[in-house]
Amino acid sequence: MVRLGIAGTGIIVQEVLPLVSQWGYEPVAVCGTPATEDQTKELADKYTNGVYYNTYADMLKDANVECIYVAVPNFLHYSFVRDALAAGKNVICEKPLTSNLREAKELEKAAKEAGLFLYEAITTVYLPTFKKTKELLDQIGTIKLISCNFSNYSRRYDAGLHSRNP
Repeated sequence: MVRLGIAGTGIIVQEVLPLVSQWGYEPVAVCGTPATEDQTKELADKYTNGVYYNTYADMLKDANVECIYVAVPNFLHYSFVRDALAAGKNVICEKPLTSNLREAKELEKAAKEAGLFLYEAITTVYLPTFKKTKELLDQIGTIKLISCNFSNYSRRYDAGLHSRNP
């Protein structure tokens, strides 16, 4: 099993942690911030034998962590992935990988040069609508323009309707 360090403590982490062992990963550390220490410790106690960090730099130094799962706010993805690759860690990053193509190419180059893998955790290619669209492409002729919108019911929508900031 690949030994996984988790960067983040949000909703997606709480949904993914119970499943990662089924995918061939062993969660060995969770990283939060001093402000989320109680939540970080709770996740660590439940999934990583109590191993947690309040700073990302400290988790990156952990030789037991082979791969980092980046699940922090989107604007931090580039820097977290860059730092993990620089520390010699493989990376799985929540979508979007970066906010622009230049950053994505930099990360791709860094991963290749270091001989590390870099994956974006995006599942839309496995959705039935994606598969059906791909199946029907040859029936529509030459494609000149594509405009797409993928919408999904947000778990935060109801809280927003009631003026709560989720």
